[in-house]
Amino acid sequence: MISQIRFNFRLDAQDEYNCSLAEVAGAPPINWSSRGVSRPYFGLFCILFGCLAIPFYVIIARIIWRMRKMHTYKIMFVLAISDIGTLCYNSISFGFLLMNGEVYCMHPKINFAFAITSGIENYSILQLFFSAFIALFTPLFFFDSVTHTVMVNPKITDKYQ
Repeated sequence: MISQIRFNFRLDAQDEYNCSLAEVAGAPPINWSSRGVSRPYFGLFCILFGCLAIPFYVIIARIIWRMRKMHTYKIMFVLAISDIGTLCYNSISFGFLLMNGEVYCMHPKINFAFAITSGIENYSILQLFFSAFIALFTPLFFFDSVTHTVMVNPKITDKYQ
């Protein structure tokens, strides 16, 4: 079972994320790019959707900013900025990973960077601490192009299936 609380900076030391454990001695090395599925149209759709949705969101955020005398609109503006950052980050990173057909072991450091920063776009202090806790001490969700989702299990071995 994948533990729920851990220190994620030592991710390679954990068995379920160590790509070299899947390789058998004497067998040819695993070609990780053959395990992924390249989805260029879906990746392009993700990037285009982000590029089309963000300008509308910015317009709405500017309208909310004009009504900032009430505290509710200040909170809504902070949430709008957070959503714009998250939408920008997720559409570009998801599109890039889908177009390349990524699985965790193709580029573990890139997947680690995308996974650990996925909750950091929030701009209030409490949300930042919560996002840092989630990013550093809970299981990370890594991209898988076969199911085009992010999952806790990077499917290096069949240990959890």
